[in-house]
Amino acid sequence: MASISPLLSVDDIAKSMDYYESVLGFQKGLTLPGDDGKLTHGEAHIGELMLMFRLAQEPGNIAAAKLAQGAPKGLGVILYLNLGDRDIDRYYQDVKKAGGKIIQEIEDQFWGDRIFTIEDQDGYILTFAKHVRDVDFSQMQASP
Repeated sequence: MASISPLLSVDDIAKSMDYYESVLGFQKGLTLPGDDGKLTHGEAHIGELMLMFRLAQEPGNIAAAKLAQGAPKGLGVILYLNLGDRDIDRYYQDVKKAGGKIIQEIEDQFWGDRIFTIEDQDGYILTFAKHVRDVDFSQMQASP
């Protein structure tokens, strides 16, 4: 099965991992501390989805130069995360209750997915989705 594991540049890996665990229900995975004990890499999982974190200002981080110039983290990227069999309405309520910054409320989409979108504490945009109905693409149209 094909997969993608986004690597997000963040200012504080431990803080980001705590947010993904407490607000979004991810489970913490592998972490790698640097010589000073501060994390230089971390992973968080929800179902089969995995996100990785690295320090924004870490030497060798190809995004570091852009971030140093003031570019926002994740500019132009929205992570679209399919929740598989998870109950998306319950997940949405859990995220909202835990203080997640909802920027698009949960709703069914014309292409057959039910989605909602959050912005995390580092400014990354994540859309959580669940396929809820099959659509005949030859008759599909966007809603006005």
